[in-house]
Amino acid sequence: MEIRSAPATTTQPPRLIPSITAGFNLAASNIHILLLPIALDLFLWFGPHVKVKELFLPLVAQLQETMQSMNQADLSGLMVDNQQIWEQILDRTNLISALRTLPVGVPSLLSNSGVIANPIGTAAYVEVHSFMTLAGAWFLLFLLGALFGVLYFAGIARLSAKPVQPVHLGKILLQYGQTIFLTVLLVAILILLGIPTSLMISILTLISPFIAQLAVFLMSIVFLWLLFPLIFSPHGIFVSNQNAVQSMLTSARMVRYLLPSASLFLLVLLMLNQGLDLIWQMAPEQSWMTLVGIAGHAFVSTALISASFYYYRSGLEWMQTRMKRPATTLSQV
Repeated sequence: MEIRSAPATTTQPPRLIPSITAGFNLAASNIHILLLPIALDLFLWFGPHVKVKELFLPLVAQLQETMQSMNQADLSGLMVDNQQIWEQILDRTNLISALRTLPVGVPSLLSNSGVIANPIGTAAYVEVHSFMTLAGAWFLLFLLGALFGVLYFAGIARLSAKPVQPVHLGKILLQYGQTIFLTVLLVAILILLGIPTSLMISILTLISPFIAQLAVFLMSIVFLWLLFPLIFSPHGIFVSNQNAVQSMLTSARMVRYLLPSASLFLLVLLMLNQGLDLIWQMAPEQSWMTLVGIAGHAFVSTALISASFYYYRSGLEWMQTRMKRPATTLSQV
């Protein structure tokens, strides 16, 4: 009997620079894919705002009165300062920002900045006066934002394939359903992890604030360690037409195979995105130069998301090749 080594595979693990280069090339060659993120930011900038200030401000005032009734001078003074901060936050809160959904969504520069002015004046707004209306409006905006996000991700997945895949409406509808299911699963995981953690930190706060802060730091690391393998969960839905659970399992398996390469790749993407966002947000919201920031953010965000799809495709192919390759081949002499 003779033992022969299996033939070496020609498939290479995904690489950082080629994936990022391919992502920027895709964004530069398909400018139309930038229309969705640009349109979302323009709507948040010039469109009407939906505010919740009149709904939440009485709650802040009621909390302040409760603190004052407890004869806690320090807490009372703190609440006066906090009320001013909350008023400023609520002034810049726009419910339309719910169109920016996660983990699948259209990237936006202005969704978290709370712009209230633009070069032609101040945005018109309407107030929400009931929590029932707030919940219904948020839910509808979430569904609409998720739909835009699916169209955006599906477009990138289609363009990053070789050869480029045609548009398939039925496939997009299935991906939309799985994206909603994936979001529900991830929220459920966060709740299951967050409830016992919050209770534990509350108890530790009564014992020692320092120990509570240390626990928050340690639990943040644990959360990151637990959730990091799921970072590519949306990609399986759009690349391999997997359901949400299969896509999560594939992501966890692939990240395990690609460590520490996957960690470095995502760290570089995060640094590029956050670092360039500081540049895109330099112009004041009343300046037309914000248009440059919106266009630049749309281009870079699309390029980095495209890079993640190239990295995922290459990593998936490499992982499947390694899993199928036998360690040794036995043959009779």
